[in-house]
Amino acid sequence: MDTPAWGSGAPKAWAKKKPHEHAPVIRHVRHRRGLAVIADFTDTRLEDWSGEGLRSVPQLVSQLRQMEAHWEWLSRGLEDFEWDVIRVTLPVSLGPQAYPDLSAYREAVATAIRQKINTWKYDANRDGVIDTVWVIASNRGAFYPYMSGGTSRHGNVNMFVDIQNSQSLVVGATGNFNHELAHTIGIPDLYGPFDTLHYLTVMSDSWALPPQGFTAYEQQRLSWIRPRRIDSGSRLVHLRLSKEHQPADAVRIDSLDPNEYFLIEYRRRPESGFGSHAPPYSGLVVYHVLEGSNQWSNPPLLKIEAADGQIAAGASPQLSDFLFIDNPSMNRPLILRSYFGGAEVFKIDNLFWAGPEGIGFNVVVSPRASAINLLANSSFELGDHNHVASWGPEAWVSTSTFARDPYVTHEGQASVSIQSLTENDARWIQNVTGLTPGRSYQ
Repeated sequence: MDTPAWGSGAPKAWAKKKPHEHAPVIRHVRHRRGLAVIADFTDTRLEDWSGEGLRSVPQLVSQLRQMEAHWEWLSRGLEDFEWDVIRVTLPVSLGPQAYPDLSAYREAVATAIRQKINTWKYDANRDGVIDTVWVIASNRGAFYPYMSGGTSRHGNVNMFVDIQNSQSLVVGATGNFNHELAHTIGIPDLYGPFDTLHYLTVMSDSWALPPQGFTAYEQQRLSWIRPRRIDSGSRLVHLRLSKEHQPADAVRIDSLDPNEYFLIEYRRRPESGFGSHAPPYSGLVVYHVLEGSNQWSNPPLLKIEAADGQIAAGASPQLSDFLFIDNPSMNRPLILRSYFGGAEVFKIDNLFWAGPEGIGFNVVVSPRASAINLLANSSFELGDHNHVASWGPEAWVSTSTFARDPYVTHEGQASVSIQSLTENDARWIQNVTGLTPGRSYQ
């Protein structure tokens, strides 16, 4: 625990709600720019390859235009992404010994890039780092480990790499490329063993054609939406479908843990085009967010809270997992609980259609002021001079005197004391249940 639970007096475990600590919000940029870099070798150019994949600059430009269209759709027209194409030639021949590892290759590419461009054109936040670079390695069909893909920062360049005959380029996996683009500006992976999102986001299902969209979580991180916050009481809420040039609509409800909150949005699968490669879902989606976690941990960073209260880790959302009026599987009310102690945070009930593009429902936020005090007898009120309920003395050597004092207090009717006439390691302790390893508690 951050605050030791021993000594004279005891702070209430819920004393004052700290500001919620979440991942840094990415500043909204109306016009973003990125670099697609063809990285040739002294003896190998992009055009030297005649097999499947990328063989010419016009092919690359065509793929970039698809990525730009998808990104504009992801943001509902709030943000566009413009790609420029440049070529660099690395000062070595293609081969297994050209670079010792991935870092050396990427550092070399970064150096070559900086020699050809004005950095400020591709540094929206002016931090000295080039925001987004996609490197296409001219490889004549060969593969060497230093050409491995994925996003990283080298030489103050955020970059991801594809060899020209990668499977992504062979099939034209626009979603996979924009998945990596999103990494370069700070969006995390949302796939993994505890993923329950799948087709709801390109950060989980990146290979679908046409490519998928973003959840309210990514849109919030990118400053494309500002969810309405509901902190207390009972509210009637209307949510509408997101449309072009209209930000998505979402609601946010915080729990008492500084890193935990819920997002609610209304989603419907598009009939065609981007986002249509999914089951015909329609209804509210409740996302349970735990900042600082990831999809390889339990509890995960982002989880679907299913309408029937049950969804297995790693499972794709079923149509019945969405909250909609005629869903026979939906718990009524649907009660949403914190990961910490299982305290009720809020409940949803009384769904109704609000026109052809909206859905309405009631949200009731639970009174939570004292819901997550995991300490028993936290102010030492229960007990007598020789006994304090739920607490016990512990010492390295038995030379200290432990007592409950009904006369000296900071709050309430009592405190505890420890008197040591010689050096000792002495304290009042109690075993606390319901804690999650790696979390901080106040």
